[in-house]
Amino acid sequence: MQKKDLTFYYDGIRGPISTSIYDAEYYQSNILLAPMIGTLVVYFSDERPTPYVAESWSQNELTWTFNIRPGLTCENGEPITAASFRESLLRSLKWLSQHSDQPLFEKLVGYEDFINSGNGDKLGLLAEGEQLIFKFREPFRSGFLEYLSMAPFGYICRENFNSDLSWKDKTQFVSSGGYVLGDYIPGVEYALNRREDYSLVDQNSPKHVIIKSGGAEKLSSQQKSTIVETTNSQKVEVDGFNVIKQIPMVLGVVCLSEQAGKWFESHKLRKAFSNVYKAHLRSAEFDTFTSHKTEFFFFN
Repeated sequence: MQKKDLTFYYDGIRGPISTSIYDAEYYQSNILLAPMIGTLVVYFSDERPTPYVAESWSQNELTWTFNIRPGLTCENGEPITAASFRESLLRSLKWLSQHSDQPLFEKLVGYEDFINSGNGDKLGLLAEGEQLIFKFREPFRSGFLEYLSMAPFGYICRENFNSDLSWKDKTQFVSSGGYVLGDYIPGVEYALNRREDYSLVDQNSPKHVIIKSGGAEKLSSQQKSTIVETTNSQKVEVDGFNVIKQIPMVLGVVCLSEQAGKWFESHKLRKAFSNVYKAHLRSAEFDTFTSHKTEFFFFN
C-alpha cells in the first residue's frame, strides 16, 4: 500500500547538509542528494546492482557499455541521453580530479591527457546513439558498478553549475532522479517531493519525505511511516520498528601516520595494531539481526 508521507531521521552528530554534489561525500548531504540523482545503476540492501538510468549493460574485456533508457529528463526538462550523461561525467571528473585521481576512472584510456588538457576528446568515455561506453587501458578486479552508483557519478543537471563548474547554490538542486527538493529549514529539516513525470519512480514509494537530524530518542510506537538511520540499532528499542540493512558500505583503507611523536611512529606498534585489526575483522558479526530487504530509496 502506498505511503503518502514519510519522515526520515538520521541519528548522530553530523555537519550541515549541502546540496552541492561536491559535498556528497559527507553522509548527511548524500542522504538528501541520492534520491534526486539518476545514476546508471543503484544498489539496494540485497547488495546487487540494479539497472536504473541504464536499462542494461555489458562488459567485454576492457570495455563497458551501458544502454540509456529513453525519455528521461531532469526536472527542468533537460534530456538525459548518452551524450548528455557523458558531458555530466566529464564535468564531475574534471572537477574532482583537480584534487586527486579518481579510482578506476583513472584507468580510462586517455585519462592523463584529459586531466592535463581538460579536453575529453581522447578520453575513453564515448556516447554512440543511446549507448554510453567506457574504454579502459588496463583491467581491474571489481568496484566499477559501485562507483557508478555514487552521487557524483550520476547525472548532474547542467543548470546546477556555474560556467567555471563551481556549484551555483548550496541550498538548491535541479533533480535528475525520482525526487525533487521541496521546502526546507536550513540545518533543521528538508522536504523531498516525488516526481510524477519520472518513469523510474515506483508508485508505492512515498509522495513526500521529510529528512531531519536526530530522533531515535523521541520515537514512539504510534509513529507511522518513519525511518531512523543509525549506526547503533540498539538505540532503537521501540516496538513496531523493523531493522533494515543499509546499502553496503566499504572500508577501503586504514592509514597510520608514521610522523615523529605520533602514536604509530613505532613499527612494532603499527604491526601490533595491524594484527588486532585483522583479527577483529575476521571475528566481526555484521549480520546478527533479521534484515528486511529494501527495494526503493525509502523502504516502505
